[in-house]
Amino acid sequence: MKKVTFLGVLLAVAVCISSCSNTASDPDNTAQVASDSLSVIGDTISENISDFTTALHHVTNDINQIPLTGNADRDFAVFLKSHHQGAIDIAQAEIKNGKDDALKQMAQDISNTYKSEITALETFVASLRNGPVKVASGKGDKKDGFNTLIKKYKAMIWDMAKMDTSMVADKQFVAVMIPHLQSAVYLAGGYLQYGKDPQLMGLAKEIIPRKNKQIGELNKWMNKNKNTSSTQ
Repeated sequence: MKKVTFLGVLLAVAVCISSCSNTASDPDNTAQVASDSLSVIGDTISENISDFTTALHHVTNDINQIPLTGNADRDFAVFLKSHHQGAIDIAQAEIKNGKDDALKQMAQDISNTYKSEITALETFVASLRNGPVKVASGKGDKKDGFNTLIKKYKAMIWDMAKMDTSMVADKQFVAVMIPHLQSAVYLAGGYLQYGKDPQLMGLAKEIIPRKNKQIGELNKWMNKNKNTSSTQ
């Protein structure tokens, strides 16, 4: 099969999105249309030399296929689990292809931390399956508020696909990991407004400063290396 550039893939997706202009004002619908388009051309996108492209494709598909239940605790845990898996895939791409030792160490730390947190999130979700899944106690505005937050979160994940894949691996890692971390901060901050589970609330509170620190470190690295060639 003839290889197709990532920009070509994005052009095909853009055409699909423009043909569905009646839903373009809804970020959830926009992200879903884009994700569906990527699914159709999955064989093409997987041929791109960038492992980061493949990781983005997987996390976008996974997150857009998760159904909302109205239970903020359950929904936060499930979305965060997929988000963490996406970060692990991105980190593994950096470990495999990157050259900067500091970035590769950060990628390894991210991978190790998220693997343990995924295990805890899976345990939490499994415990809900053994009992009733309660939605926000009769307060439709709280349920709708968290659902709206998730729609924006999905759109943030899709925006990561705009990454310039002509850059070297280290810059690709930084370029995609910064918005990935920012979307996690947004998700965790939103959950603190609607969630109830003490364990998950504690995790959300811990996530925000940790990820903000990583964002600062990555921005510092990018600013230091912004004048270096993107293709060398």
